[in-house]
Amino acid sequence: AYSYGQLTTGTMGLCGTDANSAPQSIIDQCVNTFQELTFSNDWESCCAFQSHPGDNDLCREQLFTDQYCTPSDENNQCQNLIGSGETHEVILKATFAKQGIECCKTCTCYGDPECVAFSNATGYQAQDAWIPCDSRTDGKCHNRKQPCLEQQFKGQSCQWLAEPGTELTGAYYKMNGSPCQPAPQFIDFENEAARTTMVMYENGGTKVELSLGERGVLNGLILNGFFGNGDLTITPENCFANQDFSAFKLNGVQQSSGSLPSNFKEPLVSASGGLVKWELVSEDGNTMVIFNCIKAVEALDEADREFAAERLNVEEILVSPTDAAASTGFCQEGVIETPGTSAEQKALAYETHRRCVQDKPTALQACKHLVNWATEEEELEACAVAYCNTANLDANQKQNCLSRAASSDLNAGTGAYEDAFWTNFYCRAIINSNEFLGSQSECERRIDDGYNEMVETYGTGKRTDDHPVVSSGCSGSCGTSLDCYKIENFQDSEICENGVYIQLIGSEGTFVDKYFVPSRYPICEEGIAIRPEDDLAFFSGPVQITQCDHSGSKTCKRQQTLCEETSGVNFSLTYTNSVRNLVQAVEKGYMMCKPVDGMPEDWCLTGSLPDGKKACTTIVDENESCPNESRRLLGKK
Repeated sequence: AYSYGQLTTGTMGLCGTDANSAPQSIIDQCVNTFQELTFSNDWESCCAFQSHPGDNDLCREQLFTDQYCTPSDENNQCQNLIGSGETHEVILKATFAKQGIECCKTCTCYGDPECVAFSNATGYQAQDAWIPCDSRTDGKCHNRKQPCLEQQFKGQSCQWLAEPGTELTGAYYKMNGSPCQPAPQFIDFENEAARTTMVMYENGGTKVELSLGERGVLNGLILNGFFGNGDLTITPENCFANQDFSAFKLNGVQQSSGSLPSNFKEPLVSASGGLVKWELVSEDGNTMVIFNCIKAVEALDEADREFAAERLNVEEILVSPTDAAASTGFCQEGVIETPGTSAEQKALAYETHRRCVQDKPTALQACKHLVNWATEEEELEACAVAYCNTANLDANQKQNCLSRAASSDLNAGTGAYEDAFWTNFYCRAIINSNEFLGSQSECERRIDDGYNEMVETYGTGKRTDDHPVVSSGCSGSCGTSLDCYKIENFQDSEICENGVYIQLIGSEGTFVDKYFVPSRYPICEEGIAIRPEDDLAFFSGPVQITQCDHSGSKTCKRQQTLCEETSGVNFSLTYTNSVRNLVQAVEKGYMMCKPVDGMPEDWCLTGSLPDGKKACTTIVDENESCPNESRRLLGKK
């Protein structure tokens, strides 16, 4: 039998691939014709989250070893393939398939808090908010003292804290907190008996509970089932003071600053120091929690930077659909229980908050509605890059979007921080999707009333498989040119979607990413014919394909990756040539004999076989006949 290589699978474990599976021969039977040899693999679709909820950037890979020609050969065997007058091709094919699996559900609570529940059977995600002591009662959304004092929380009057004559605009309470607040004992995290809490998620021994501060912002997390027995707690003050395990307390006792538990990841700290991101998985491995410690920031320039108002946001809780259905708390029920606040007061406060904050056409609200509800102002640039990469924009619009996002400046209000950036590209995306049938200017005027109604009516403008954009000149639903898949077409921050890398040996002698085939833009059924002059590396060395979930990329939000079903992949490389003489093919290195112990390398040509054996493309016993095709190829009877 002829062997052109071996397969290895699962060296990094995406979807539970076996990291220790043994190599196997590609060809282990008589071939139909030596002019055609195919390497192929077939991966099933799966849910990465349910296999390994706490792991980032897991991959599965397939290695096709051996080469078509020998690059180090003194006769320049590989280079001579170009212009040889012979035809040498590899036909590349890649198709993708999904089963339509819902891999996980997500829930978030941020801000005052504003919370978004798990999706229901129709895909709807309920939203609710709890905003105690809200005195923004006038048309300009300014806080007023008298309406504040007329409100109660848990049976006590709300307190007015602002100094006389203070300008009570949004900028004031962004940096200083609300001037109208509940009585201090109700918003003091350390006052365990009086503090105000809400259960966000609970299932079995796993529980995530939130503690509410002024305005309802989160001033602490109470976790069960993540470490030890009892309450594991963290406050924003401890979070910013310690970026290690000493940021946490277990049953009131501060933990040591030693190594983090294995189910905790090292926290990420933003460049300005105003955001710390934690990611942890419950001890039973079924619940992932991502939360941010945040300081309000006045400017990002170091000289002018000013921080204030520390708080927490739960960016995401991620669980399987089965665990979500079995849970209690806001995430499953979609309603925040508000002891001490009447339903009428709660509804009025939420309506006021929507009018004063959520329905404004600001860059921050655009990002929350279009990309991730828990986005903070400091994350707007990364959020903009994520939207540029997923919005239904043509190649030029997409490049313009990415360029403007990269030039963002919070202090100058440009790029991602500019309201017009979001209205511009959101409108282009929903017009390209044929969702909004009016003009660009008409769409932008409609956004003056905020994104909520626009998104409910016209969607987020995100690209679907029906609207692929890869690069200029690549149209239709599948590709026919290798140029469409060059890695240069996909910036590092951009590849946060399903697909496979094609890795070839580079100048340093190691694998490099040369091409990327996204699942939304597969190779057309007939495949792509590649010749040595197109890319000699396909012929001169091994080829490896790799599929990753990319959950660790800074512009890839978890719900875009781990909750997305990982596509199944059918991939093949078929090598063909026009050489018709078997001896010539072996001499040129286009074919090789499978090694057989105790035989010379050219045994299949010389007939130098053990007694009782016949020369076929596979060794057979004397009483067997060579297959017809083998007899024709070898000229033996």
